[in-house]
Amino acid sequence: MLRKISRHIAHFMPLVGILLVSVGGYFIFWYDKEFQAVIIIAASVSYVFWGLAHHHLHEELHAPIIIEYISIATLGLVVGLSLIFVA
Repeated sequence: MLRKISRHIAHFMPLVGILLVSVGGYFIFWYDKEFQAVIIIAASVSYVFWGLAHHHLHEELHAPIIIEYISIATLGLVVGLSLIFVA
């Protein structure tokens, strides 16, 4: 069990880093809505590429997984951009 967790933690640290930098950038640049939008777009694209790479390394990359990552990223993108430009 511990070996499985330690094997996967190395894969999830880049994702945590991407998301922390994205959230930090979002709040640091609170005054620039366009740059916040760029940060959200970059985070969404990075999330998709990280998911594809992660599943490719585990030889589990299939069409439903690709669609799932794109769907979740799109949902996050829509919510994030709505918070910036509508709220």
